[in-house]
Amino acid sequence: MLENGWTLNEIENTDLKELMKLYAFRDAVKEFEELKFLDEHTMF
Repeated sequence: MLENGWTLNEIENTDLKELMKLYAFRDAVKEFEELKFLDEHTMF
């Protein structure tokens, strides 16, 4: 989170459930983009 520009104070003041939602959403977007890339660049 620090690499994304968050400060320690912001991290401490954010609910853990909210942090997990943010990370889950980010991971889902990344996975979707990777699958989309493979779909567009793979020929069967």
